Amino acid sequence: MPDLFLHIGQTKTGSSAIQDFLFHNTALLAEFGIDYPPPPPPPPQNRHTDLPFGATNLIAPAGVFNQWDALILKHCRTAAGEADLLFSGEWVFEQISRAPQRLARLVEGLPASFHLKAMLYLREVVPHFRSAYLQRVKDPGFGGTPADFLAYYCAPCEVLGCIKTLRSLGVDVTIRKYRAEGLLADFGDWLLGERADAFLARAAFIDAPANRSLTRGEAELLRQISRACAEYPYNLALSIGRRLFEQAPEVAAEPPYLSAALLAELKEKFAGTVAEINELVEPEQRLSTDFSLPEGTANRPDSGVYRFNQKQLALIARGIAEAPVMPLLMRLLRYKARIQWLMRTIRDPRRLMQAAARRLRTRWREGKADGR
Repeated sequence: MPDLFLHIGQTKTGSSAIQDFLFHNTALLAEFGIDYPPPPPPPPQNRHTDLPFGATNLIAPAGVFNQWDALILKHCRTAAGEADLLFSGEWVFEQISRAPQRLARLVEGLPASFHLKAMLYLREVVPHFRSAYLQRVKDPGFGGTPADFLAYYCAPCEVLGCIKTLRSLGVDVTIRKYRAEGLLADFGDWLLGERADAFLARAAFIDAPANRSLTRGEAELLRQISRACAEYPYNLALSIGRRLFEQAPEVAAEPPYLSAALLAELKEKFAGTVAEINELVEPEQRLSTDFSLPEGTANRPDSGVYRFNQKQLALIARGIAEAPVMPLLMRLLRYKARIQWLMRTIRDPRRLMQAAARRLRTRWREGKADGR
Protein backbone atom coordinates (compact mmCIF):
# COMPACT_ATOMS: atom_id res chain seq x y z
CA MET A 1 0.00 0.00 0.00
CA PRO A 2 1.55 3.34 -1.02
CA ASP A 3 1.80 6.14 1.51
CA LEU A 4 0.60 9.72 1.10
CA PHE A 5 3.10 11.86 3.01
CA LEU A 6 1.80 15.31 3.94
CA HIS A 7 4.15 17.88 5.52
CA ILE A 8 1.86 20.58 6.97
CA GLY A 9 4.12 23.01 8.84
CA GLN A 10 4.12 24.79 11.27
CA THR A 11 5.30 27.99 9.61
CA LYS A 12 8.80 29.22 10.49
CA THR A 13 10.08 25.68 11.15
CA GLY A 14 12.47 25.31 8.22
CA SER A 15 9.77 24.51 5.67
CA SER A 16 11.43 26.50 2.87
CA ALA A 17 14.68 24.61 3.44
CA ILE A 18 12.83 21.29 3.35
CA GLN A 19 10.98 22.22 0.16
CA ASP A 20 14.12 23.47 -1.59
CA PHE A 21 15.84 20.23 -0.61
CA LEU A 22 12.97 18.10 -1.94
CA PHE A 23 12.73 20.12 -5.16
CA HIS A 24 16.43 19.66 -5.93
CA ASN A 25 16.25 15.94 -5.18
CA THR A 26 13.07 15.02 -7.04
CA ALA A 27 14.85 12.47 -9.26
CA LEU A 28 16.57 10.85 -6.30
CA LEU A 29 13.27 10.66 -4.40
CA ALA A 30 11.79 8.86 -7.39
CA GLU A 31 14.60 6.30 -7.19
CA PHE A 32 13.55 5.66 -3.60
CA GLY A 33 9.93 5.21 -4.64
CA ILE A 34 8.58 8.65 -3.67
CA ASP A 35 6.89 10.99 -6.12
CA TYR A 36 7.20 14.69 -5.24
CA PRO A 37 4.89 16.33 -7.82
CA PRO A 38 6.55 19.44 -9.23
CA PRO A 39 5.25 22.87 -8.23
CA PRO A 40 3.60 25.00 -10.93
CA PRO A 41 6.10 26.90 -13.12
CA PRO A 42 5.39 30.64 -12.73
CA PRO A 43 7.90 33.34 -13.72
CA PRO A 44 11.32 33.07 -12.03
CA GLN A 45 11.35 34.94 -8.73
CA ASN A 46 13.10 32.66 -6.26
CA ARG A 47 16.85 32.47 -5.86
CA HIS A 48 17.12 28.69 -5.77
CA THR A 49 13.99 27.21 -7.29
CA ASP A 50 12.68 29.83 -9.75
CA LEU A 51 9.36 29.56 -7.94
CA PRO A 52 7.51 32.46 -6.27
CA PHE A 53 6.31 30.45 -3.26
CA GLY A 54 9.49 28.49 -2.58
CA ALA A 55 9.11 24.89 -3.71
CA THR A 56 5.80 24.04 -2.10
CA ASN A 57 3.82 21.78 -4.41
CA LEU A 58 0.44 22.43 -2.79
CA ILE A 59 -0.42 25.58 -4.73
CA ALA A 60 -2.59 25.64 -7.83
CA PRO A 61 -1.04 27.22 -10.96
CA ALA A 62 -2.87 30.50 -10.31
CA GLY A 63 -1.30 30.77 -6.86
CA VAL A 64 -4.41 29.53 -5.03
CA PHE A 65 -3.69 28.17 -1.55
CA ASN A 66 -7.10 26.93 -0.48
CA GLN A 67 -7.47 24.07 -2.98
CA TRP A 68 -4.82 21.85 -1.47
CA ASP A 69 -7.21 19.00 -0.66
CA ALA A 70 -8.56 18.84 -4.22
CA LEU A 71 -5.04 19.02 -5.62
CA ILE A 72 -3.90 16.05 -3.51
CA LEU A 73 -6.95 13.96 -4.38
CA LYS A 74 -6.40 14.66 -8.08
CA HIS A 75 -2.84 13.34 -7.88
CA CYS A 76 -3.89 10.31 -5.84
CA ARG A 77 -6.59 9.33 -8.31
CA THR A 78 -4.25 9.60 -11.29
CA ALA A 79 -1.18 8.07 -9.61
CA ALA A 80 0.30 5.08 -11.38
CA GLY A 81 2.16 2.20 -9.75
CA GLU A 82 3.11 1.75 -6.14
CA ALA A 83 5.09 4.97 -5.63
CA ASP A 84 4.43 7.00 -2.50
CA LEU A 85 3.23 10.59 -2.89
CA LEU A 86 4.75 13.53 -1.00
CA PHE A 87 3.32 17.03 -0.57
CA SER A 88 4.66 19.94 1.48
CA GLY A 89 2.89 23.17 2.46
CA GLU A 90 3.75 24.88 5.75
CA TRP A 91 0.49 26.85 5.79
CA VAL A 92 -1.69 23.71 5.66
CA PHE A 93 -1.81 23.50 9.47
CA GLU A 94 -3.61 26.86 9.45
CA GLN A 95 -6.05 25.64 6.81
CA ILE A 96 -6.78 22.48 8.81
CA SER A 97 -7.50 24.56 11.91
CA ARG A 98 -9.67 27.15 10.13
CA ALA A 99 -11.42 24.82 7.67
CA PRO A 100 -11.28 21.26 9.07
CA GLN A 101 -13.81 20.15 6.47
CA ARG A 102 -11.05 20.22 3.86
CA LEU A 103 -9.03 17.58 5.71
CA ALA A 104 -12.23 15.60 6.25
CA ARG A 105 -12.87 15.67 2.49
CA LEU A 106 -9.33 14.48 1.86
CA VAL A 107 -9.64 11.60 4.32
CA GLU A 108 -13.03 10.55 2.96
CA GLY A 109 -12.07 10.89 -0.70
CA LEU A 110 -8.64 9.26 -0.47
CA PRO A 111 -8.42 6.07 -2.55
CA ALA A 112 -8.33 2.96 -0.37
CA SER A 113 -4.88 2.10 -1.73
CA PHE A 114 -3.28 5.10 0.06
CA HIS A 115 -2.31 5.49 3.71
CA LEU A 116 -2.16 9.12 4.90
CA LYS A 117 0.80 10.16 7.06
CA ALA A 118 1.23 13.76 8.27
CA MET A 119 4.22 15.59 9.73
CA LEU A 120 3.79 18.65 11.95
CA TYR A 121 6.73 20.53 13.45
CA LEU A 122 6.22 22.64 16.58
CA ARG A 123 8.29 25.66 17.59
CA GLU A 124 8.58 27.39 20.93
CA VAL A 125 6.16 30.31 21.10
CA VAL A 126 8.63 33.14 21.76
CA PRO A 127 11.15 32.29 18.98
CA HIS A 128 8.25 31.60 16.63
CA PHE A 129 6.63 34.94 17.47
CA ARG A 130 9.89 36.74 16.68
CA SER A 131 10.34 34.96 13.38
CA ALA A 132 6.67 35.35 12.40
CA TYR A 133 6.85 39.09 13.12
CA LEU A 134 9.81 39.52 10.76
CA GLN A 135 7.98 37.52 8.11
CA ARG A 136 4.94 39.78 8.52
CA VAL A 137 7.12 42.87 8.10
CA LYS A 138 8.74 41.25 5.07
CA ASP A 139 5.30 40.86 3.50
CA PRO A 140 4.21 44.35 2.36
CA GLY A 141 1.51 46.33 4.10
CA PHE A 142 2.32 45.89 7.79
CA GLY A 143 4.12 48.74 9.54
CA GLY A 144 3.52 47.76 13.15
CA THR A 145 5.84 46.93 16.03
CA PRO A 146 6.08 43.53 17.77
CA ALA A 147 3.54 44.82 20.31
CA ASP A 148 1.15 45.63 17.44
CA PHE A 149 1.74 42.20 15.89
CA LEU A 150 0.62 40.44 19.07
CA ALA A 151 -2.99 41.35 18.26
CA TYR A 152 -2.76 39.36 15.00
CA TYR A 153 -0.62 36.47 16.22
CA CYS A 154 -2.60 33.27 16.77
CA ALA A 155 -0.26 30.47 15.68
CA PRO A 156 -0.45 28.46 18.95
CA CYS A 157 -4.25 28.38 18.72
CA GLU A 158 -4.05 27.23 15.10
CA VAL A 159 -1.57 24.50 16.04
CA LEU A 160 -3.92 23.27 18.75
CA GLY A 161 -6.88 23.27 16.39
CA CYS A 162 -4.85 21.41 13.76
CA ILE A 163 -3.75 18.69 16.20
CA LYS A 164 -7.28 18.19 17.48
CA THR A 165 -8.62 17.86 13.93
CA LEU A 166 -5.90 15.40 12.94
CA ARG A 167 -6.61 13.25 16.01
CA SER A 168 -10.38 13.34 15.54
CA LEU A 169 -10.08 12.13 11.94
CA GLY A 170 -7.67 9.35 12.85
CA VAL A 171 -4.77 10.65 10.76
CA ASP A 172 -1.39 9.00 11.34
CA VAL A 173 0.43 12.16 12.44
CA THR A 174 4.00 12.63 13.64
CA ILE A 175 4.55 15.72 15.81
CA ARG A 176 8.10 16.83 16.49
CA LYS A 177 9.70 19.86 18.06
CA TYR A 178 11.57 22.02 15.57
CA ARG A 179 15.35 21.99 15.78
CA ALA A 180 17.29 23.73 13.01
CA GLU A 181 20.29 21.48 13.45
CA GLY A 182 19.60 18.11 11.91
CA LEU A 183 16.25 19.14 10.46
CA LEU A 184 16.72 17.41 7.09
CA ALA A 185 17.99 14.25 8.76
CA ASP A 186 14.94 14.23 11.01
CA PHE A 187 12.62 14.78 8.05
CA GLY A 188 14.38 12.03 6.10
CA ASP A 189 13.95 9.65 9.00
CA TRP A 190 10.19 10.26 8.99
CA LEU A 191 9.99 9.93 5.22
CA LEU A 192 12.29 6.97 4.55
CA GLY A 193 12.97 5.28 7.86
CA GLU A 194 15.96 2.94 7.62
CA ARG A 195 16.69 4.10 4.06
CA ALA A 196 17.20 7.71 5.13
CA ASP A 197 21.00 7.48 5.52
CA ALA A 198 21.43 6.04 2.03
CA PHE A 199 19.24 8.79 0.59
CA LEU A 200 21.01 11.63 2.41
CA ALA A 201 24.43 10.30 1.36
CA ARG A 202 23.50 10.86 -2.30
CA ALA A 203 21.31 13.96 -1.93
CA ALA A 204 22.16 17.47 -3.15
CA PHE A 205 22.19 20.17 -0.46
CA ILE A 206 21.62 23.91 -0.94
CA ASP A 207 24.45 25.91 0.61
CA ALA A 208 22.43 29.05 1.41
CA PRO A 209 19.42 29.90 3.57
CA ALA A 210 16.20 29.42 1.63
CA ASN A 211 14.32 32.20 3.38
CA ARG A 212 16.52 34.22 5.67
CA SER A 213 15.13 36.62 8.25
CA LEU A 214 15.78 40.36 8.16
CA THR A 215 18.28 42.49 9.98
CA ARG A 216 16.84 45.18 12.25
CA GLY A 217 17.77 47.82 9.68
CA GLU A 218 16.00 45.95 6.86
CA ALA A 219 12.96 45.33 9.02
CA GLU A 220 12.75 48.99 10.03
CA LEU A 221 13.11 50.12 6.40
CA LEU A 222 10.28 47.87 5.19
CA ARG A 223 8.15 48.80 8.19
CA GLN A 224 8.54 52.51 7.48
CA ILE A 225 7.77 51.98 3.78
CA SER A 226 4.52 50.24 4.71
CA ARG A 227 3.63 53.10 7.07
CA ALA A 228 4.60 55.92 4.70
CA CYS A 229 3.04 54.35 1.60
CA ALA A 230 -0.14 53.11 3.22
CA GLU A 231 -2.04 53.23 -0.07
CA TYR A 232 0.53 51.54 -2.32
CA PRO A 233 3.09 49.75 -0.11
CA TYR A 234 3.06 46.47 -1.96
CA ASN A 235 5.24 47.01 -5.01
CA LEU A 236 7.92 49.19 -3.44
CA ALA A 237 8.29 47.04 -0.31
CA LEU A 238 8.25 43.84 -2.34
CA SER A 239 10.75 45.18 -4.87
CA ILE A 240 13.19 46.10 -2.09
CA GLY A 241 12.47 43.25 0.30
CA ARG A 242 12.71 40.45 -2.25
CA ARG A 243 16.12 41.64 -3.40
CA LEU A 244 17.41 41.88 0.15
CA PHE A 245 16.45 38.46 1.43
CA GLU A 246 16.94 36.59 -1.86
CA GLN A 247 20.07 38.22 -3.27
CA ALA A 248 21.93 38.87 -0.01
CA PRO A 249 21.57 35.50 1.77
CA GLU A 250 24.90 35.88 3.56
CA VAL A 251 23.68 38.80 5.71
CA ALA A 252 23.16 37.74 9.33
CA ALA A 253 19.64 38.21 10.66
CA GLU A 254 18.94 40.20 13.82
CA PRO A 255 15.89 39.27 15.92
CA PRO A 256 13.67 42.12 17.11
CA TYR A 257 13.69 43.26 20.72
CA LEU A 258 10.94 41.86 22.94
CA SER A 259 10.29 43.76 26.15
CA ALA A 260 9.54 42.04 29.46
CA ALA A 261 5.99 43.41 29.27
CA LEU A 262 5.47 41.89 25.81
CA LEU A 263 6.80 38.51 26.96
CA ALA A 264 4.37 38.65 29.86
CA GLU A 265 1.50 39.39 27.46
CA LEU A 266 2.51 36.43 25.30
CA LYS A 267 2.46 34.16 28.33
CA GLU A 268 -0.90 35.45 29.51
CA LYS A 269 -2.44 35.01 26.05
CA PHE A 270 -1.10 31.55 25.20
CA ALA A 271 -0.15 29.73 28.41
CA GLY A 272 -3.42 27.81 28.45
CA THR A 273 -3.13 26.95 24.75
CA VAL A 274 0.41 25.62 25.18
CA ALA A 275 -0.73 23.50 28.14
CA GLU A 276 -3.43 21.92 25.94
CA ILE A 277 -0.91 21.27 23.14
CA ASN A 278 1.45 19.57 25.60
CA GLU A 279 -1.31 17.21 26.68
CA LEU A 280 -1.63 15.99 23.08
CA VAL A 281 2.04 15.38 22.23
CA GLU A 282 4.80 13.12 23.49
CA PRO A 283 6.69 14.40 26.57
CA GLU A 284 9.95 14.97 24.67
CA GLN A 285 8.13 17.11 22.08
CA ARG A 286 6.37 19.43 24.54
CA LEU A 287 6.75 23.20 24.41
CA SER A 288 8.18 25.36 27.16
CA THR A 289 5.67 26.93 29.52
CA ASP A 290 7.82 29.76 30.91
CA PHE A 291 7.78 31.87 27.68
CA SER A 292 11.36 33.04 28.11
CA LEU A 293 13.92 33.53 25.39
CA PRO A 294 16.24 30.57 24.76
CA GLU A 295 19.51 30.74 26.63
CA GLY A 296 22.15 32.71 24.75
CA THR A 297 19.58 34.48 22.55
CA ALA A 298 20.31 38.17 21.97
CA ASN A 299 17.55 40.57 23.03
CA ARG A 300 19.13 43.99 23.20
CA PRO A 301 16.89 47.08 23.03
CA ASP A 302 16.72 48.85 19.69
CA SER A 303 19.19 51.76 19.55
CA GLY A 304 17.52 53.41 16.56
CA VAL A 305 20.81 53.29 14.62
CA TYR A 306 20.94 50.77 11.76
CA ARG A 307 23.75 49.48 9.58
CA PHE A 308 23.67 48.56 5.89
CA ASN A 309 26.58 47.23 3.90
CA GLN A 310 27.33 48.27 0.32
CA LYS A 311 25.52 45.29 -1.21
CA GLN A 312 22.38 45.96 0.81
CA LEU A 313 22.37 49.62 -0.22
CA ALA A 314 22.84 48.67 -3.87
CA LEU A 315 19.89 46.27 -3.69
CA ILE A 316 17.73 48.88 -1.95
CA ALA A 317 18.60 51.49 -4.59
CA ARG A 318 17.79 49.05 -7.41
CA GLY A 319 14.48 48.18 -5.78
CA ILE A 320 13.50 51.84 -5.48
CA ALA A 321 14.57 52.60 -9.05
CA GLU A 322 12.49 49.80 -10.54
CA ALA A 323 9.38 50.07 -8.36
CA PRO A 324 8.00 53.69 -8.44
CA VAL A 325 6.15 53.26 -11.75
CA MET A 326 3.89 50.63 -10.19
CA PRO A 327 1.84 52.94 -7.93
CA LEU A 328 1.20 55.17 -10.94
CA LEU A 329 -0.08 52.22 -12.93
CA MET A 330 -2.29 51.15 -10.02
CA ARG A 331 -3.74 54.67 -9.82
CA LEU A 332 -4.40 54.66 -13.56
CA LEU A 333 -6.34 51.42 -13.22
CA ARG A 334 -8.94 53.33 -11.23
CA TYR A 335 -9.68 55.39 -14.33
CA LYS A 336 -9.42 52.50 -16.76
CA ALA A 337 -12.82 53.11 -18.39
CA ARG A 338 -12.17 56.82 -18.90
CA ILE A 339 -8.71 56.16 -20.29
CA GLN A 340 -10.06 53.57 -22.72
CA TRP A 341 -12.73 56.04 -23.92
CA LEU A 342 -10.11 58.76 -24.35
CA MET A 343 -7.82 56.45 -26.34
CA ARG A 344 -10.68 55.46 -28.64
CA THR A 345 -11.55 59.13 -29.11
CA ILE A 346 -7.98 60.04 -30.01
CA ARG A 347 -7.85 57.24 -32.56
CA ASP A 348 -11.20 58.34 -34.08
CA PRO A 349 -11.72 62.17 -33.95
CA ARG A 350 -15.29 61.75 -35.15
CA ARG A 351 -16.16 60.29 -31.75
CA LEU A 352 -14.98 63.49 -30.07
CA MET A 353 -17.07 65.68 -32.39
CA GLN A 354 -20.13 63.45 -31.95
CA ALA A 355 -19.75 63.53 -28.18
CA ALA A 356 -19.42 67.34 -28.21
CA ALA A 357 -22.51 67.63 -30.43
CA ARG A 358 -24.51 65.41 -28.07
CA ARG A 359 -23.54 67.55 -25.11
CA LEU A 360 -24.55 70.76 -26.93
CA ARG A 361 -27.91 69.28 -27.91
CA THR A 362 -28.53 68.13 -24.35
CA ARG A 363 -27.72 71.55 -22.92
CA TRP A 364 -29.92 73.28 -25.53
CA ARG A 365 -32.88 71.02 -24.69
CA GLU A 366 -32.39 71.56 -20.96
CA GLY A 367 -32.25 75.34 -21.50
CA LYS A 368 -35.39 75.29 -23.69
CA ALA A 369 -37.26 73.28 -21.09
CA ASP A 370 -36.32 75.86 -18.44
CA GLY A 371 -37.48 78.71 -20.70
CA ARG A 372 -34.03 80.13 -21.15
